[in-house]
Amino acid sequence: MYAACANHADREALGVCVRCHKLVCAECVTRIDGINHCVGCLEAMSAARRSAAPRPTSRASEIASTAILGGALALSIWVLLLLVIPHV
Repeated sequence: MYAACANHADREALGVCVRCHKLVCAECVTRIDGINHCVGCLEAMSAARRSAAPRPTSRASEIASTAILGGALALSIWVLLLLVIPHV
């Protein structure tokens, strides 16, 4: 008698998933750095990484942000110069 895979009752389990502790067969197991992961847990980990990954910004939005900051800096310098330089 053997322990059956959680996904395939007719297949022998070769390992246990470290996250959910399901028994898994050769088709359902993926070993990463010697650690067993089942298909379901790998999909969940992948989805979590995709949702947590920072979204790339477009080059246009970077240029617009830089232009706005540059304009604000120039305006601030202009106001400071008007306050510091005595008027004739």
